[in-house]
Amino acid sequence: MIDNKYKWPLAINDFSLLDRFKICSFFLNFKNRWTQDIYVKIYEDKLKEYVSCLYSVFVSSGSVANQLVAQYTKDKLIRNGLWPKKNKVIFNSVTWTTNISPFIREGFEPIFVDVNLNDFCLDYKKTEDIIKKNKDQIALVFPTAVLGFTPNIEKLYKIKNTYDIDLKLDACENLMGEYEDLFHSVTRNICSFFTSTTSCFVAHQITTGSEGGFIFTSDKQEYIYYLLSRAHGLRRNILSYSNNITNLADELNKCTNTLVDSQFDFQTLSSNYRSSDIAAFCGLLDFKKIDDNKLRRIFLYELYYDNLDSEKYYLPNSRKNITDVPFCLPIIIWGEDKENRIKKVKELLDEQKIEKRSFISGNILRHIPYQKYGNYKDYKNAEYLNNFALYIGLHRKVKEQDILDLVQKLNNI
Repeated sequence: MIDNKYKWPLAINDFSLLDRFKICSFFLNFKNRWTQDIYVKIYEDKLKEYVSCLYSVFVSSGSVANQLVAQYTKDKLIRNGLWPKKNKVIFNSVTWTTNISPFIREGFEPIFVDVNLNDFCLDYKKTEDIIKKNKDQIALVFPTAVLGFTPNIEKLYKIKNTYDIDLKLDACENLMGEYEDLFHSVTRNICSFFTSTTSCFVAHQITTGSEGGFIFTSDKQEYIYYLLSRAHGLRRNILSYSNNITNLADELNKCTNTLVDSQFDFQTLSSNYRSSDIAAFCGLLDFKKIDDNKLRRIFLYELYYDNLDSEKYYLPNSRKNITDVPFCLPIIIWGEDKENRIKKVKELLDEQKIEKRSFISGNILRHIPYQKYGNYKDYKNAEYLNNFALYIGLHRKVKEQDILDLVQKLNNI
């Protein structure tokens, strides 16, 4: 991800020299455990406070967070006698494969919905139409907050409540986005509205310097399930979280198997999805910069937005009650001669040694594992982003003049 051949990479190593000394000291301190321990709990507490939810669970990656959500969704359906009747999950047609593949592996059938161009999330009207036709079969709606743009939480809430359907949010690229809770007249982090997942990958909005991920929830039963299932399903994994779980004794009684040693009492079918104290320690160093990083991202994006020629390039308009904290700088060709101009933009970025990526997956239905679930040509907006959009890095070390110089060159294409 970080490559010295680029003058403007997608991501940078933002750990200071002092941070690196602290990391070295962590390794030299014989009292520190390297596997999951106290720093994991501290990191979880910091993030749940930042998000304003009741519980957070630190795992080895954002992809693993989605895997655990898929497992929980299926196990809950089995427990309630609704599997396999409810076996469909709704996804964006522009998203990451790891939002979808865990569900397919668990036996779910994906239903893809085209994205809208206001926030790159689900087309909300099409989503409702699909739910009306398939309500008895839909287990979950799992939208993605694409590239740091904040979905319309009000519309997602309406879908969840109107149709009494489970909805969780993938915010792997958008831990910092906010939405105004009009009912309570307060602005909230988007991960506080639903059970949500995010990533601590090096290029994302928070990082451990390598990998890591979180599940955020305010549902106690989900929380207990994730604590159990991130480490083989062992019952003892919830014992050290007694301060977080009310009526812990009652919860332990619900999951006690007297036939086995309590130290090795497996309650769920799962695997090892834990992270480590090393990753948490690094994440805590990065967390100290979270407010500065958020403001810097917003400032640089607004500079880019204000100077880019809106007749030649498309970006979503600012939306009332919504805070976007873009994960990158999207370059979306608009207007005439799009095929020729996208080629010229790519050539410009290569000449300027600016690292680029396609618009994440592009249209996910073009990819081999998903072709059987729909004709990619039927997803108009996903196709547009697939063919005429890409993105470049947005991080603290991008300079204002870098953006102004690039925008001038883009506007001349």
